[in-house]
Amino acid sequence: MNELDPKVSEALILSARNGAARAVASLTGVHVGAAVLTANEDVFVGFNIEGTTSSGILCAERVAIVNALLSDSAARILALAVTVPGAKFDAQRMSCGTCRQFMMRYMSLKAPIIVDGVGEFPLAELLPRPYLRGTAK
Repeated sequence: MNELDPKVSEALILSARNGAARAVASLTGVHVGAAVLTANEDVFVGFNIEGTTSSGILCAERVAIVNALLSDSAARILALAVTVPGAKFDAQRMSCGTCRQFMMRYMSLKAPIIVDGVGEFPLAELLPRPYLRGTAK
């Protein structure tokens, strides 16, 4: 795993917490925030946005990544932090499978994923067998 300076990790977590405070969680009441760090040392924040149906939910992690890509379509994302204030169990703090697969598209499998209150994991540990288009035989 690519190691982050602890101060950088903490700054990413704080940015994610600020994002969670802006979440639109009208369906679930669960506020999620995420922040990504790019190779240019820029930080982009995302938060969950819920519509009127569960299929209309935009996850914080994907929103943060898209924000980075909107700023620079060639952005290299080095790390991601995610927070779910008020989650009762570690499993409720973890990114969903769709987000993990989306991260894999834009991040190295060695990139650190910082889960507030749980720990820091390389993406490969969270997504050990990613779907890779064109690899099935």
